[in-house]
Amino acid sequence: MTPDLPQPATGRNIVKALPRPPAYLAPYVEVLGGDLAIEFLLAFGGADMTFPSDEERAKEGAAARMVGGKRLVALGDRLCATRAKVPLGDRWLAAALQAKGCSIAEIARRVRKSDVTVRSWLNGTVQPNPHAKAGDDT
Repeated sequence: MTPDLPQPATGRNIVKALPRPPAYLAPYVEVLGGDLAIEFLLAFGGADMTFPSDEERAKEGAAARMVGGKRLVALGDRLCATRAKVPLGDRWLAAALQAKGCSIAEIARRVRKSDVTVRSWLNGTVQPNPHAKAGDDT
């Protein structure tokens, strides 16, 4: 091998590209970027959020401290909303964290689900709900 050429990554150093986000998460990934979107969704998923219309009003709050006022305004513009509930996005987060090299146990802790659930999401073997009624799409 030639020493001046970059060597291929091996073992745990291999980082796959993040999976394509579903449509409801795409604005977060487009505006914030993959890594910051992951941290934002983990921190604020499930919360009602008000998106400021200008950067001056976006200086306070935990979300503004995390992503910056400019990005928070851009996210509100991209969502076409001043208020929105931040989605959880657990399944995409699990796949994205796996692509970043996280273990099943670490993913389960971060998305607050069991390792069995995370493993079934990642393997595509989600079992139907035994308590669902006929006609339910759960």
